[in-house]
Amino acid sequence: MAPTSQLYDALNDFLRQSEHPWRDVRTLHSSNNDNFAALFGLQRFLHKWGGEYLTKYSKEHIAYDFLFLHLYSCEPPEPFRHNEYCLQWQENFLPKVENIAATVRKSFRRIGSGKEIAL
Repeated sequence: MAPTSQLYDALNDFLRQSEHPWRDVRTLHSSNNDNFAALFGLQRFLHKWGGEYLTKYSKEHIAYDFLFLHLYSCEPPEPFRHNEYCLQWQENFLPKVENIAATVRKSFRRIGSGKEIAL
């Protein structure tokens, strides 16, 4: 399967799991390739492809944070690697990754307590 097709399939499967993400527990894919595909798809959606108006209370942001916490200590598989982004990660974020993860963990306090769309 092509990485782009895998990205969309994994993202759609992940987001379909629950109507109420703040109450239900999401399940990760058994393959981290699929988890990475969902994470990268969410990143692109939230920052480039139409999700820019969603708030941190949206199911998409919650899913993104959930996937980040699962994957931040893993290396992305080769088909998903972009050398420039990997180098940026290693230089700018890896040295403080545990602080970043702690901030993301604290963000789960917001679940179910705000608007999902900023208008």
